[in-house]
Amino acid sequence: MNFEECIKSGTLTETGRKDLNKVEELLSLAEHKLSFWEEVKNKGDKYPTLFLEGHYEIIKELVVAILTLDGWRSDSHDCLFQYLLENKKELELNWDYLT
Repeated sequence: MNFEECIKSGTLTETGRKDLNKVEELLSLAEHKLSFWEEVKNKGDKYPTLFLEGHYEIIKELVVAILTLDGWRSDSHDCLFQYLLENKKELELNWDYLT
């Protein structure tokens, strides 16, 4: 789905409010997960799927925090990234790399 399809389907919606408490919780959760993976980074070689999944979850938490700061929400991982691609071009995201 592209950005417009995400909006038309109702998967990506503008809430009009910035929930700073939720943003703080998301950032804390991402930091906690990153701390865990830094402690077990040598295990990443043995469990590459878990390592990738764990880092994807960190990225997802950070993206949700960005949307929340902007007053948006998404019910789909794809639409999270579509929002960034459409509204945060300065990040110069490589979509092919992320998917």
